[in-house]
Amino acid sequence: MTVVRHGSAAGSEARTRTAHERSQEGAGAALPATSVSGSALSQSALVWALESVRLPTPTGWQPFRPYPYQATLLADRSQRRIVLKSRQVGITLTVGIEIAHEAIHRPRSVALVVSKSQADAQKVIGDTLDIMDGLDEPPGRVKENESEIVLENGSRIVAQPATPKAGRSFTATRVVLDEFAFAEYGARIYKAVSPTLSRGGGLTVVSTPDGQANLFYRLWQGLEGGEWSRHHVHWRDCPVFDEAWYERERPKYTAMDWASEYECDFVQSGGGAFDPDDVDAMRQGWGGLRLPEPGGWYVTAWDIGRRRDATVGVTLDTAVRPWQVVAYERLLRAPFAQIQAKIDARAVIYGGETWVESNSIGDPVIEGLSCRARPFMTTAKSKADAITRLVRDVEQGGIKCGVEQVLSELKGYQWDDAGIVQDSVMSLAIAGHDAREPGRGIVQCCQSDGFCCVGDDDDDEASWYRRLRRAESIARQLGEDPARAAARERERLEREEEERNHEEWERERARAVALASDDWWKAF
Repeated sequence: MTVVRHGSAAGSEARTRTAHERSQEGAGAALPATSVSGSALSQSALVWALESVRLPTPTGWQPFRPYPYQATLLADRSQRRIVLKSRQVGITLTVGIEIAHEAIHRPRSVALVVSKSQADAQKVIGDTLDIMDGLDEPPGRVKENESEIVLENGSRIVAQPATPKAGRSFTATRVVLDEFAFAEYGARIYKAVSPTLSRGGGLTVVSTPDGQANLFYRLWQGLEGGEWSRHHVHWRDCPVFDEAWYERERPKYTAMDWASEYECDFVQSGGGAFDPDDVDAMRQGWGGLRLPEPGGWYVTAWDIGRRRDATVGVTLDTAVRPWQVVAYERLLRAPFAQIQAKIDARAVIYGGETWVESNSIGDPVIEGLSCRARPFMTTAKSKADAITRLVRDVEQGGIKCGVEQVLSELKGYQWDDAGIVQDSVMSLAIAGHDAREPGRGIVQCCQSDGFCCVGDDDDDEASWYRRLRRAESIARQLGEDPARAAARERERLEREEEERNHEEWERERARAVALASDDWWKAF
C-alpha cells in the first residue's frame, strides 16, 4: 500500500484511492449501506455517509464504507470530541464527511478547520470538494477557492493554517483543530475558538501525539478543557495495516517518529529522556521511605515551585550504590514560611548536604533558612548536565525509588520540558548531582548510638565518623566484617593524621630557623 501524506492533485488522487482500497480490503469489518428516509439523512452524518457519499477511484466513484471506528465517530454527537490517532487511518476523511453533511443540511452553518500548515488546510478543502462532487445531487456553490467554500444555502467551510490569528473573528457552528499537537500557537488558537462552545457549537480536536509539552496532551489527559468524548485509533485498528506492513514500514522510522506517527505514544514521541522499563526497575531493591540509619550518608535537594508548580524535596542515602530515596515531600502552593520550615526540619533530621535550586523564587527561601543550604544555580548547561547524569544513573540501576509521583514524572519527562510536570525530576537530579562528588561541605555520619556528627569536611571528627561508617557500609555490601573494615580505615586515618602533624612540624621548624637568621623576612 502506498501512503501519500500531502501535496499535489496527484497526491490527492492517491489519497482517495488509498481510502477506497481500505474500504474494499476491510469490507468484512465495514458497515453495510441502508435505505432510509430524507429526514434520517439530514439528521445523521453516519446514515448520510452510508447512503450518499461516494469517493473517486481509478475505476470511478465508489460508495464509502466506514470502518467501525469511523462509524463510531460519525455517530458521536458530543459537543466536545478529541481523537488520538495514528497516521493514515481515515480520520481526516471522516471529519470532512461530517463537515460536508452539516454544510448541506444546515443552511447558514459555518465550519472552521484549523490545520497544522497551509498545505494541510488546502487538503481539507480539496477532500471536502471531492465528497460533495461524489453526491448524486452536488450542492450549488457560490464561492470556491483553496481556503473557503460557500454554498448557495449560505453555509461556509473555512480552512486556515495554525497561525497566531487563526480562529479569530469567527462565529462558527463547528470547529475542527487538526493535528493540534503540532500547532505552535495551540493555546492561543484554542482560546480563540472557545466561544463556539458557549454558543452551542461543536469542537473536535484531532491529532497524532507530539510528546507532552503541548495543549493536546493536556486535553487528552483531562488536565484542561472539561469533559470530552474520547476516540483512540491505533494503526492496528485499521484493517489495511497488518504485521507484514509493520515489518516493511517500521525500519523506515526512528523510534521517536514511529511513536508519533503510528503508536499514539505521548512519551516516546516527545523524545522521552527516561526509558519506562528502566524507571519501573527502580522499584526493585528500594528500601522505602525511612528515617536516618547508622552509616547513612545523606544528600537533600529542593526544587522550589513557581506559581502553580509544586515544591519538592528529595533525600538520597548515598553511602553505597544503588542510592536510595529515603525521604520525599511535595508541597502545592505552600507559602515561603512553610517551605522554609520543611527544609530546616529535613536538615535537622537527616543532616548531610542540603541543596536548594537558586532562582528568583528559590533565593528568598534560601535567605530565610536556619540551616546551611547550598544554592544550585539553574542554567541551561547545569540543568542539562544534572538531567544527563540522572538518565545514566537510572539506566544503570544506580538509584532506587518507589515513590509513584517520582516514577510518573520520570516516565513523562522529555528534553523539551516546557509545560510538563518536572519538579520531582529536577530535585532528584540536583541530589544526584551532589552525590556524585561526595565529601563537599557539610556531612552527616549517623552513629550506632543514634546521635549524628555534623560538621564541615575539614572538621576532623565529622570526617573520621564519615569515613569509618562508609567503610562499614561497603564491607556489609561485600559480605565482609564491618568491624575489621572500620579498624583498617582507622589505621589509615591515624597514619594520615601522623603525616599531617609531621608536615606541620617541619613547616614550624623551618619558620623558626628563618626567624633566627638574617633572612627572617622569609618566614612571612
